[in-house]
Amino acid sequence: MVAPLQKHKEPQHVENEAESQLKEAARLFGIFSEPARLKILRLLRDGARCGRDLAKDLKLTPATTCHHLERLKLANLLSEKRSGKHIYYSIVDSELAQALERSIEALHGHAGPDEKAGVQGDS
Repeated sequence: MVAPLQKHKEPQHVENEAESQLKEAARLFGIFSEPARLKILRLLRDGARCGRDLAKDLKLTPATTCHHLERLKLANLLSEKRSGKHIYYSIVDSELAQALERSIEALHGHAGPDEKAGVQGDS
């Protein structure tokens, strides 16, 4: 008599870790779903910038820019430092920013012609 095959089960902690990673990725993709936030991260690649300058470059109101900056801060993607009346924002993890940039470039090659007009280089 042949013993029945048993399904291989991953240890529970491995499943929980994988599930946790997917949830974190989904949360970050939600943050990245707004083009203005991607543009902010691109503008901050070369160093810290104040919110007023970011708003001007993005052609957004200071309130809208502040909203996006707060979302990025709450996601632990940005840090802030006050200098006088200004608050300067910078990227917390440059490795994540580089990975995001590579992802944008990779996805751009897979988008249809109408979709490629969405997020482009610094404008």
